[in-house]
Amino acid sequence: MNETDAALMKLVFRVEDIGFSLVVEHLVEVVQLRAADIDPGGANDEQGVPGTFSYREKTVPLVDLRRVFGLQAEETIPEEVTALMLGGEDGLWGALVGDVEGVFPEETFKTGDLPISLICSGQKLYSQLDIRRGEPFVCLEPDKIDRLRTAGCL
Repeated sequence: MNETDAALMKLVFRVEDIGFSLVVEHLVEVVQLRAADIDPGGANDEQGVPGTFSYREKTVPLVDLRRVFGLQAEETIPEEVTALMLGGEDGLWGALVGDVEGVFPEETFKTGDLPISLICSGQKLYSQLDIRRGEPFVCLEPDKIDRLRTAGCL
C-alpha cells in the first residue's frame, strides 16, 4: 500500500460502546501497553492524561479518550490496553482506546457534518460523523483534541 492508498483508509475503534473512525494518515502506530508501562507520575487530570509511557525512547502522554469524551473512566488502568500513537504540536501522544476493529476503505463510509447548533453549543471535540453499514462513528480529529489538551481545556 502506498501513501496515497493509506490516506484513503480509516481505522475503526471503540471507546466503551462508542464507535470512532480515524483517517489512517493521522496514525503513527497502534501499540499494546501493560499497566506497568504507564507512569502515573506524569498524570494530568486537566489534560485527561492518566500517565505517561516510553515510546521509541521518548516519554509521551497517554490521553484517556473516555475522560476526554466525558465517559466513565476506570479508576485503575487495566492490565493490558491499546493506544493509538498520534502526532501533535508538541510531539507524539498516545490515545487510550478500547477495541480496534480494523482498517477500511474510505469509500465504505458516508461522512457528514454535525449540525451547526451542536457545534456552537459547546461541543468542540469533533465536527463530523461517519456512517458505515448503518452505524454512526465519531470522526476522531486528533489535532483538535491535542490543541484542547495542551491548552488545559478538556
